[in-house]
Amino acid sequence: MDTSRAVSLRTTAEGAEQGMTTQTDRPDFNPGDALRAMERHQPILWLDLTGQVRTTTPGFSALWGKDAIFEVSGPAPWAQLAGGEPQNRQGVLCTPDGRRHAALGQYLPIRDADQRVTGIALTVTPRAPAARPGEFAAMIDLAPAAMALLDGDFRLVHCNGALAKLLGRDRAELMGRALEDLVAEGEPELPPADCARLQQRSISLLQIERRLRRGPGETRNTWAQIHLSHVETGGAEDQARFVAQFQDVSEQREVQHIKSNFVATVSHELRTPLTSIKGALGMIGGTMADADPSRTERLLSIAVKNCDRLTLLVNDILDMEKISSGQSRFHLAEAPIWTLLEQAEVTNQPFGREHGVTFALSEAPREAWVRVDVERFQQVMSNLMSNAAKFSPDGSTVMLSCGVSEGHVTISVTDCGPGIAPEFREKIFMPFSQADDSSTRAKGGTGLGLNITRQIVERMGGEIGFENHNAGGCTFWVRLPEIAPTTRAEREIERIGDGTRRPMVLHVEHDRDFAEVLRMAFDRRAVVTHAVTMADAAWYARQNPFDLVLIDWDGIQTGGTNLLNVIEAMQPGVPIYGLSTRDAAVDPRVRRNLIKSRVRLEQMVDAFAARPNADHAVRVA
Repeated sequence: MDTSRAVSLRTTAEGAEQGMTTQTDRPDFNPGDALRAMERHQPILWLDLTGQVRTTTPGFSALWGKDAIFEVSGPAPWAQLAGGEPQNRQGVLCTPDGRRHAALGQYLPIRDADQRVTGIALTVTPRAPAARPGEFAAMIDLAPAAMALLDGDFRLVHCNGALAKLLGRDRAELMGRALEDLVAEGEPELPPADCARLQQRSISLLQIERRLRRGPGETRNTWAQIHLSHVETGGAEDQARFVAQFQDVSEQREVQHIKSNFVATVSHELRTPLTSIKGALGMIGGTMADADPSRTERLLSIAVKNCDRLTLLVNDILDMEKISSGQSRFHLAEAPIWTLLEQAEVTNQPFGREHGVTFALSEAPREAWVRVDVERFQQVMSNLMSNAAKFSPDGSTVMLSCGVSEGHVTISVTDCGPGIAPEFREKIFMPFSQADDSSTRAKGGTGLGLNITRQIVERMGGEIGFENHNAGGCTFWVRLPEIAPTTRAEREIERIGDGTRRPMVLHVEHDRDFAEVLRMAFDRRAVVTHAVTMADAAWYARQNPFDLVLIDWDGIQTGGTNLLNVIEAMQPGVPIYGLSTRDAAVDPRVRRNLIKSRVRLEQMVDAFAARPNADHAVRVA
């Protein structure tokens, strides 16, 4: 029945009976007669806003009995109906003779002349008789998809041959097993809250993806998208059961695995060569600038600049993939916010100068501490500050500020640009999002920076947002929980050597080009021994004392633990650092894992091997 039409007829009929003019004035049409005819034949209950039955139509009483009751399955619809929203609910119609019938209730708000909701019209429509268990099982057997019939406790009472084939088991073996028994070990359990809602009919469909437990001797991983839904199988008690359909998504998973391997290959094959090129060009520009003609120096500068741009591009793509998939590791440490902001100001000043912009740090609370991944925090600041610089006019100042309120530290970056366009506000943190106007596109970038920034901030327990200013400009803010410092984690790189001799460095690196660049970067400040394999490095560790060990975990598949054991036994206390293209999980004996593409070689060398009269620790961005 069209309930909206029924209410329209009722309103029109009332107007006609009161002598009011209606839109329908044909002499052969009487709205009051139409309403009375409808009430004689249609099963409708008139309810108040609390769900109490005020009256029933003759059609309802004749069909089901005057005292029949409709019981709603799931949450009551009264709040939505009071707001004027029509609702549909599954339920059970209980008749005076004790029978119970599955039915659909269609609720429609009734409004008065002032459009206020004053009542509810409920139309009850019986559902088709349920299929007998045997009939439904026969239909499942004919289905090409893997399917099973479950009882109210999610145990298999029937399954088809397609499911047995998918699991590599006999059908008889699967009977009576709980659905969870079909899920492989180590997989998350079925969500209990959602399963309870499905049992209570608060929801009609539950979808989960799990790796399945296959039969003995079956080694192939099988992933399935499992769809659980209601089905009525009849019976004296009208017991609710469930149908489970298993969609094999193993191939899609394999494609995802191949994609992940490709990303890892890109990380290894692009980041290391880029770092080598950048380091070599930087050294040439630094040591030969006075001897080279100005034109050559300019070309070197352009090469370094474009290496930086390409490195940032690769970093953005890889970071988005790793962070969104949960593969990126965060090493949280306590740090004073003032020190972090000072470092951000100094690190990003060169970028600001390229765009004719100055970064200025206003006074910030020096006693406030936060718990962050220091390198990731600096990545957040670089993203926000570079955006502010690109969109601010020449000669302007981008302000960095910080405040503490209600247990949170709020960092703000305020630019002098045009602000965020209203139509772009909802999309600004989405991946690949860039404003459409040509002036914005001319600024460059992948549109990933703010999406990555938001993910990093949220992984560190914070939140990010922005606000436009009426006088122009925009402020991006990051809010992090304030902490009371306990033990200060060592995030600085410590000096090596005692100043009386050149320190000895053991560098484990399979890429010979990068190893040569690193050796030249240390120049005469340290003696670098290069080992291609972990076995070679272990041999060197047994023969010579070292002041520092740098290990690239990429491309070296085995021997890492053995090398650390040898170093620990032969040279206890020697500092060990990772220097890799990826943020890999490392042994706790490794003090820190440095990411090649995020570390400037000249800064790292300055941090490890001090220049004359430099005896303080240096942070590496």
